Amino acid sequence: MTTKPLCLLIHGYQGTSFEMEPLAGPLMELGVPVRLVTLPGHDSRLEDFRRSFYPDWLARVDEEYRCGLDEYGAVIPMGFSLGGVLALALAERHSPMAAVGIATPASRPRFRMSSRYFWLQAALPLLRFFIKELRQPPPKPESRAIAPWRGYEAALNPPQIRSLFKGIDQVRRNLPAVKAPLLLIHDLGDKGVAAENALRIARSVSSGRVELEFTRIHGETVTSRHTITTHRETRALVAARVGRFVADICSIPYHQAARAGQRAL
Repeated sequence: MTTKPLCLLIHGYQGTSFEMEPLAGPLMELGVPVRLVTLPGHDSRLEDFRRSFYPDWLARVDEEYRCGLDEYGAVIPMGFSLGGVLALALAERHSPMAAVGIATPASRPRFRMSSRYFWLQAALPLLRFFIKELRQPPPKPESRAIAPWRGYEAALNPPQIRSLFKGIDQVRRNLPAVKAPLLLIHDLGDKGVAAENALRIARSVSSGRVELEFTRIHGETVTSRHTITTHRETRALVAARVGRFVADICSIPYHQAARAGQRAL
């Protein structure tokens, strides 16, 4: 058993571990073990994704947490978007050394009535029985150049979206059970998950230590400003901030943490 915790890196909805890879290098430079989790149905065939739901994703990270606890003695779950929801779910169930949530939703997104997503969300309880997939236009090439991403992006899947929302609701209700030190990172201009979600989480948990970090993307209006782990303006900042948090939690000498942060930048 080592003296340093395992950092469990959890990607987002329809994504892959690619979203969390920018964090792995700086953490490993601190001498902290890292494990990138691939959620069931992800980074595979679309047919596999359609057979996976929130309970399956939670079961996978819970299994990874328990294995990490047996192997390393302590675990720090950290995730992006859905991964952040799952990291909080683990913090509610267990007593991790700390937890990290990046662009993490605490409630279902709110859309204007003029948005097609407003009507999609309203119709989800019925759509999930009749429609398994809704095709959507591909993202602009310049968007992917600014914020690289890998995963399923050609369609929306109402059954999985409804399952995701139910998981978010469950985690939000149990947030007072989170007592571990917590770092929350969010972009103020996030169009997918509003920044107020970070404030809601911070107000609801029982952690004695909660750190909030807000980024502000200025240089573009093409992306949703949600995938800050890979966005060209924020990926190094996010990785360095997570590295400093973990170094402090683990009492790793500051100069070692600063060196890892400089390499991330």
